[in-house]
Amino acid sequence: FQHYYITNNLSKKSIMKSVIFVALVLLYTVNAGKVVKRDNHEDEADSEDAYSCVQGPDGKVESSDCEAGDKCSSPTFVDYQGYNSEVEWGCGCADGVDDCDECENEDGASGCNADKSQKFECYNHSWNAESAAWEAVAEATSCHVSAETDVKCNSPAPLALEDEWESFQSGCGPCANDENEKCVSCEGDGCNSAAALAAFFLPLMAALYALM
Repeated sequence: FQHYYITNNLSKKSIMKSVIFVALVLLYTVNAGKVVKRDNHEDEADSEDAYSCVQGPDGKVESSDCEAGDKCSSPTFVDYQGYNSEVEWGCGCADGVDDCDECENEDGASGCNADKSQKFECYNHSWNAESAAWEAVAEATSCHVSAETDVKCNSPAPLALEDEWESFQSGCGPCANDENEKCVSCEGDGCNSAAALAAFFLPLMAALYALM
């Protein structure tokens, strides 16, 4: 009987130790999970609080977190002329800096200052004294417009004389004066190149010649 009592007592102690051990393991696991969740929530909160803007000389790169501020900034943009190259993209305009525009990110968004402009080419024209006519230059001009603006170029009319047309924005954009009959506007990338103008005006000139 005494042997049974001792054995039984030892079994109860072993069971109690096992129960306590399991309880401690469970308690540690629960607390560790709470710590991990709390850290995750803090990280998420920090991420939500961070203000993200496009930064640097290139407006088409991915946005990155700002050290401070609640606005994004970009160089001033003018259709058919492009950006002011002296100002970079960043986290707000510096005091006293001109030609800089600011915007605010909408809820859950980032990089409101990203470059959304589109690039295209137009051709400037110069007067050829030997042929007594305007000719498209060999090298195209790089033009910029906002996403909402039409892609247009300008060039002298086929019969415009030397003093009847003046280069405007190196061929980028429509004519400065729509009422000037000696200037022609066209729509499309490179639409005022020598080849494009020839394809458009030669049939027209042939038709006019036939009516004479």
